[in-house]
Amino acid sequence: MAEFTYRNIVQRALTYAEVDGNFQRVEELHDAALEARDVAVSDTIIYPDTTAGLAATAEGGYFVVPDPATDELIYYRVESGAAVEKVRIGFRLPFAGGTLTTALNHAPSVSLASAATVNIGAAAANAITITGTTTITAFDTIADGAVRVLTFAAALTLTHNATSLILPGGANITTAAGDVAVMLSLGSGNWRCIAYQRASGKSLIPRTTTINVPHTWAVAGEVKVPAGDLDVIPGFFVPSLAVGQTAKLVEARHKIGAGTSATVKLQKNGVDITGFTAISVTTTAALTNPADVALAAGDYIQPIVTAVFGTPKNMSFTVALEYVQAGA
Repeated sequence: MAEFTYRNIVQRALTYAEVDGNFQRVEELHDAALEARDVAVSDTIIYPDTTAGLAATAEGGYFVVPDPATDELIYYRVESGAAVEKVRIGFRLPFAGGTLTTALNHAPSVSLASAATVNIGAAAANAITITGTTTITAFDTIADGAVRVLTFAAALTLTHNATSLILPGGANITTAAGDVAVMLSLGSGNWRCIAYQRASGKSLIPRTTTINVPHTWAVAGEVKVPAGDLDVIPGFFVPSLAVGQTAKLVEARHKIGAGTSATVKLQKNGVDITGFTAISVTTTAALTNPADVALAAGDYIQPIVTAVFGTPKNMSFTVALEYVQAGA
C-alpha cells in the first residue's frame, strides 16, 4: 500500500502524482472501512425475518436476513418503513444466463472402482473412469440435472432399471474398454443414460434391415407334364450371404393365363419343401404363404410341375426370399 506524502516532510508543494497517490490511499482506506463495516454488521444484526429486522432498525438503517433457500445473506435498508433489498452475499450467486469470454474447464477426471452402487454424484469431477468388472445396478444421489461422463476401463454389466438406472433400449448393457456413457441425474438417486458410445464404433442397438427379393418363373405357352422339359423348370441358387445376414423363403404367388390348373411343388436341393407342395395354380392369382423356410447360401430352389388339368397355358410363378441384415 502507498503511504501518504506530507508537505511538511518533503518541504515543498506536492506534485500532481503525489496528490493523486494520497487520494488513492484515501479511497483504499474507505473501501476497507466499508468492508469491515459489512462484516461487523453481518455479525451483529442478523434477524430471522424482515419483520424482526424492521422492528429493531431505525429509518435509513440496515439489517440482514438469511435466505435458507440459497444460503445467502440479504442486506435490507429501511426506507419509508419498508425493507428494501440492497445486496446479497453468500455461496450461491444468481446467474440468469450470459456469454462466457473464455473456456469453462471442468476438473481433471477421476477414477472410481465398479461396485453395485458407484458414487459418481459425489465424485470430484464430471469426467470419471470406471475401473473393474463388478456389475453396476445403481448410482448415488445428487441434484436433478447433474451430468457425469463415464469411461469404462473394462467389461462389466450396467443393469437397466426403468426408474433408477434407465438405459437406452430398456436393456442391460455390457460395456467394453473405452466405451463412454453420459449419465443425467433425475434426482432421488435416479439416473438416465442420455448417450452411449462404443469404443468399437458399433451401434449400441443394432439396426436390422429386411428386404424381400422376388424370383419369377414365366412359362410361355402350354404347361405340359410329364412330356418335354416343362415338368422340371430350371431353378436358382441362393447367393452368398454377408456376415450377420440370413435368408428365408416366405411365400409364393402364382397364376396361369388359361386352362384349368397346374399342380406345382418347390424343392430345396432336390427335397420337397414343407408347405410348398401340391400348389394348385389356376387362372385366379393366388398366394401360398406357409411357415417361413430358412435358407443357406448355395441352396438350390426349383419348381416342379407334377400334374396338369385342362391344358394350362402361360404360367407365372413367383417366390419371395426375405434377406435380413443385422446391424453392427
